[in-house]
Amino acid sequence: MNDYFAFGGCLRSELDFPDLSRRPPSGRPDWELRISPSAHTAEPGDLRGEREVGPGWVLRLFRLQEGWRLDYGATGSYLVLDGGRRIVWHQGSDRREEVVRAVILGPIMALALHEAGILCLHGSAVALKQGGVGFLASKGYGKSSLAVAITAAGGRLMSDDLLAVTPTAAPEILPGVHSVRMHDDVTELIADAFPESLLRAGWKKTLTNFPAHRLGWEREPLCALYVLSPVHEPRLDRVSRSRVESMEAALSLATHNKITDLLGNIEAGRMLPWIGAIVSKVPVYRLEVPRDLKRLPEVASDILSWHDGAREARS
Repeated sequence: MNDYFAFGGCLRSELDFPDLSRRPPSGRPDWELRISPSAHTAEPGDLRGEREVGPGWVLRLFRLQEGWRLDYGATGSYLVLDGGRRIVWHQGSDRREEVVRAVILGPIMALALHEAGILCLHGSAVALKQGGVGFLASKGYGKSSLAVAITAAGGRLMSDDLLAVTPTAAPEILPGVHSVRMHDDVTELIADAFPESLLRAGWKKTLTNFPAHRLGWEREPLCALYVLSPVHEPRLDRVSRSRVESMEAALSLATHNKITDLLGNIEAGRMLPWIGAIVSKVPVYRLEVPRDLKRLPEVASDILSWHDGAREARS
């Protein structure tokens, strides 16, 4: 069992996570992941939702008496128990750890955080001088690329793909996964800014092992959320933002929730007060971004200027 830093806490795991930073052994971990070589044979559960990820690959979420079960094709079943604190991977015939790690750090951790009352959004985040800034977007819209570009320009990377926010009177971003999965064209543009980081191959290239001072290790007050809107027309000379009203902001957060489509209507309704609490305190903007990778540095510079530049690096 190894202890890893994840979402501001400790993940103790039998599965290796090279994308996560190791941490010294602690007393009681926040989450514990065990591996079972046998298939899950207990109660079938109540199907709450499903999502087709690709041909032959479907996520199916079941509500159990003691928690949740997520079935994902031939990789097996994943149990989230004890209020999200205990995770069990029941192995299937496909045991590719790259796929399993993506499931654990995506929908499974989103379920575990949801059980603890944390809102999980499909987004990336950086820490700037004024606090944490999150970027929400569908797959392929460039939220990861933008987060890394801002990190290269002086910000600190908080998390990629899963953005965890506390729905409190003063919402905060939790530091999440300190690695970024990107396509080849983006890695060629950005990877040179982090020559000592590791670029691992896979279904997407993964940029990891960032310098410690370029990462966010603590919770940050959430000062803004941006919903990305890539623009192809040449009329857009620079990045621009426009604040959206509360109703549209709430709809945006609901749309970009990490697991809304899996939870079912009753459980998803539990998140409405969380969303309301966040949009009442945090400005949400529509961010029009030139759909041109070569202009990423200037986009990052503009966003930094809106939030008074990057916070000084911690030693």
